[in-house]
Amino acid sequence: MPNIKIFNELNSTNQYCLDNNVVDASIIVSKKQTAGRGQRGHKFYSPKDTGIYFSMVLPVSTRFLVNPGMLTIGAGVAVSKAIYELSGIKVGLKWINDVYLNNHKCIGILVETNMDEDNHIQSFVIGVGLNLYPNDFPSDIRHRAGFLFKQHSFSNEKNHC
Repeated sequence: MPNIKIFNELNSTNQYCLDNNVVDASIIVSKKQTAGRGQRGHKFYSPKDTGIYFSMVLPVSTRFLVNPGMLTIGAGVAVSKAIYELSGIKVGLKWINDVYLNNHKCIGILVETNMDEDNHIQSFVIGVGLNLYPNDFPSDIRHRAGFLFKQHSFSNEKNHC
């Protein structure tokens, strides 16, 4: 059973895991991130009450060491399937770590490694940011950012960006 911690605000759920050397199976959730991030130093806008922001920590496993890129792809497929199962909304994957709906990024996935002092991988940290509802996206991402639902409801309506 994983450890689960929920916070009102963190700089980043992935960063929390790395800074606190979380290496056991864990799920870290934050209602808001002040410094959410993605690949290549991109920021992930994570305001309160409009999304779900979490990281899963998987202890190191030989099967993931053979092909660690499969974690990112697997996370994207798993999130896409979960969205469809829960809402009926079909989203698309953009290689390798973004989930899109109507040409707008609604979900970002970032996989990082937690290393020991000898540079051995101790765990994988899989961060997921889901934009569920409309919010006031910053102007520099407004044209490409999206969300899954038009209102705060989990009905089966197919609300799109």
